[in-house]
Amino acid sequence: MESLEVKGKTVEEATERGLEQLGLDRDQVEVTVVSRGKAGFLGMGAEDAIVRLAALTEVRREAGPAQVAKEALEELI
Repeated sequence: MESLEVKGKTVEEATERGLEQLGLDRDQVEVTVVSRGKAGFLGMGAEDAIVRLAALTEVRREAGPAQVAKEALEELI
């Protein structure tokens, strides 16, 4: 299972960055919040949020929709 830890100013930003890096959609990963981070005071003492994204299934990035459909039909037949 492919996983990745990513930092961002917020949990949402870190999640989006991780999804971009993995090339997956939100419904294809499990998101675990490692640290919510904190804003700090006047920018001092701020900490980034950290999330861990783990792919739920093996996703073949090189296969296009037509190839996936073809393989699914071949498997059913």
